[in-house]
Amino acid sequence: MKYIFFVFLAIIIYRLLHFLTTPILKKLGIYKYYTPLFLIVPYMPRRYEIHLGTSWDFFKLPQISPKIYIDYLTQGLLELIEDIENCKIQPDVMFKGCTYYLKIQTMERFGFHSRKLRPYEFVIFLLSYIEVIILHSISNKKITIVSFKNLIISTITAQELQQKKNEILKLVPDHKNGTKDYIVQF
Repeated sequence: MKYIFFVFLAIIIYRLLHFLTTPILKKLGIYKYYTPLFLIVPYMPRRYEIHLGTSWDFFKLPQISPKIYIDYLTQGLLELIEDIENCKIQPDVMFKGCTYYLKIQTMERFGFHSRKLRPYEFVIFLLSYIEVIILHSISNKKITIVSFKNLIISTITAQELQQKKNEILKLVPDHKNGTKDYIVQF
């Protein structure tokens, strides 16, 4: 029983440190933000994790909803494509994200390939499960348990993402006018 307490305490400390270090990691450029809720983080050469914000970002926003998540994802992908087009990111770079919030069909609309989590990825996800439930519940404005059936790993190369640009542009009404404003205004 003592060991369970220490494991639980270690997870809480880990998540708290993750929360508190977000501003400094952003300032250092380790977290590269494209929108307030879309960032990439390098984890290996030519490999980046995609995140739909951190808990720090989540609590800074005045409101959050599934539509806002989609809007920031769409705008963030377009900004990322711009970096690819400007050769700031090489075409063979791989992007990966653990998705529980969006359905497989949604990720496929953006050009991502989806698969189930490997055992070590599932363990890593479990480290943030309670935090995910809290954030998801706030977003839905009701207590929401995150189902493991929606839990997937989504991947895409920079080149594949660039090829989806026109399809992604169709999902952003404001981009038809050539503006770069975020879709959701606060």
